[in-house]
Amino acid sequence: MKIYNGSFSANTLRVWAVALELGLDAETVEINVMGGENKSDDYRTINPNWKVPALGDDGVII
Repeated sequence: MKIYNGSFSANTLRVWAVALELGLDAETVEINVMGGENKSDDYRTINPNWKVPALGDDGVII
């Protein structure tokens, strides 16, 4: 599982807390929200709402 996160996102911390509690093996992909990376076309294919965090596994993004 990949967690696409922004380092200043409170919601990312919540997702990490749940992942740790469940013992999930998750890879971190850092998205530079302050630099506008979440507004890029590449990230828009991952999350069309341009928000972090996003979770991905086996081509499925939630």
